[in-house]
Amino acid sequence: MEKSKKLSRPPSLSELVSRIDTDKINQVKLQQQQRLSDERRYAARKILTRQENTGVASASSTPNKHSPSLAKIQSRFGVSEDIQDHKEKKDDVDLHPLQHCWTLFYDSKTSNTAPTNSPQQLGHTDKGTYEAGLNVIQDMKTVEDFCRVWNWCKPPSKLERHSNYHLFKDGIKPLWEDPSNSNGGKWVIIVRNSHWLLDRCWTWLVMGLIGEEIDEDDDITGAVVSTRPRGDRIQIWTRMTSVDKCNQLAEKLIKMLEIDQDNNKNISLDFQFNQSNPPPTTEFINITPTQSSNSPSTTTTQNSPGGFKIPHTPHTPQDRWRSQ
Repeated sequence: MEKSKKLSRPPSLSELVSRIDTDKINQVKLQQQQRLSDERRYAARKILTRQENTGVASASSTPNKHSPSLAKIQSRFGVSEDIQDHKEKKDDVDLHPLQHCWTLFYDSKTSNTAPTNSPQQLGHTDKGTYEAGLNVIQDMKTVEDFCRVWNWCKPPSKLERHSNYHLFKDGIKPLWEDPSNSNGGKWVIIVRNSHWLLDRCWTWLVMGLIGEEIDEDDDITGAVVSTRPRGDRIQIWTRMTSVDKCNQLAEKLIKMLEIDQDNNKNISLDFQFNQSNPPPTTEFINITPTQSSNSPSTTTTQNSPGGFKIPHTPHTPQDRWRSQ
């Protein structure tokens, strides 16, 4: 029993030291160091791989000759930006810019707020209200911009009564007080009881303006189509009032829109000034709807270009206020 007690006592420190095999300890240390080194190399390889994929250096990673420097990382971002810029520039090259930039506006009024005929009857409040009611649909700088807008918009015949589309060159407002419009006028085409003719004339006119087929001298500032109970109307606004130039423009419109006297049963055409006290318009081309034998007749003056009918009595402008 005493012997077993002696054997069960814990070894002393000196006994433990004497039992240690120094060579084995050194071998274990080497194995641990090798294993730790392998783990560190594996972790470092993962960090470098992640850096290569993301292009961002980890702040916690230990810098070494294999890790990319900050300058290299920044240069990679620079290359990416250059590639993106080049891609955007390439996309821009694929677009087809218009000769003039255009803006499409829209406004609509209830049937109880009919437009006023005389600008003198309108104060600054009404002017501000009108301008505030104009909604910009889109600025169009390229053919692609125009196609997107055109495919989205309803044709004029589908708009509510007292609604308007205003297509004006960039920087010009659909107001006759605008400096580009204040000294000019407009050709007014009234279409009665013919929705398809209204849509056709508006479509052909817009295509001619966007495609620069009508306005060689930059005299046109914009165009308006309006739905009205007494007759829908299309207006072509000009910055000039020269009789010769305005009549030349009218001849182009008549030919392009096919609204000559043989096809003018539902169409009228006349010129209106944007001024408050306009001069007579007897020298301007005028088309009136085909009239029966019992209706008052019109005559053709010798100076009328193309033999279009011009009334003897001076024409009093109507609806001069803005583009209503």
